[in-house]
Amino acid sequence: MKTEKKTITMVDKEDVQIVEQVEDKRELKDIDVDKLTVSKANVRITNVDKDVETTAADMKRLGLRQPIEVRRVGDSDFYEIVDGQRRWLAAKLLGWKTIRSFVLSGESSMKDDTVISLSADINKVGVDPKDRAIAIDKLLEQYNGDWILLSEILNRSVVTLQKWAAYNYIPEKIQEMVTEKKLGQGYARELVRFSEVEPEELVKIAEKIGSTSETTRKNAIINTIRSKPKITLEEIDKKLEESEEDLAINIVFKSRLAKVIKEEGNRRSEGPSQLVISIIREYLDSKGLLA
Repeated sequence: MKTEKKTITMVDKEDVQIVEQVEDKRELKDIDVDKLTVSKANVRITNVDKDVETTAADMKRLGLRQPIEVRRVGDSDFYEIVDGQRRWLAAKLLGWKTIRSFVLSGESSMKDDTVISLSADINKVGVDPKDRAIAIDKLLEQYNGDWILLSEILNRSVVTLQKWAAYNYIPEKIQEMVTEKKLGQGYARELVRFSEVEPEELVKIAEKIGSTSETTRKNAIINTIRSKPKITLEEIDKKLEESEEDLAINIVFKSRLAKVIKEEGNRRSEGPSQLVISIIREYLDSKGLLA
């Protein structure tokens, strides 16, 4: 058996930058859940109760894997939650009397605690993009509009932070659609970036994309807007219809299958014919035939 020789390069200690671990000055203690409130610096505002039951089930099975972070309110026995309000809500749901907490030391500022809260939640899937955008705007104001400094503090590029902050310019109705999972935030950003129609018309286009099940057709709408920013929903529908070749096929379904088609069509707010067309499109799209 032939053995492959491997060369290991040793790095001189003088070439290595030594960075000392930051001392953790937080106090770890169990705090009465009734003596906790949510800090105004906490970035989670929208749908804070969402998935709390899932979090509670996880905590019931595995315990609290990560203590929450709190700050004492003055000299009182009460504390404000900087990070971990869903874990706290889950603990209350489980009937816990106390919850393990890191008590932040030193004097606090709204700016410092907002940074802590945003840094903890910045990459979490469950964070509503609206909450993240509001937090970035708040911090930007407190740092006198210095994007570079904010980029260094949050360890994110200026481009990324500006993209997140731009979410504030999306019409509120479309933001609600994203929050309610009726529209992907990527499509919401694309609409605002490329479309030049009035907000009311933009909402109509967003609703059209949200109600469309096929990815290919969603992208076709966005591409149409890219090429013609002032196009309306009516014009989009007409343009897409003109680009499709009609194919008439008569199909007779047996009563049992016809019943299922009607029921599914009602559930998806589509007529039987439109449902069959949608299913065929979805199938062809899944096979990559509509790309």
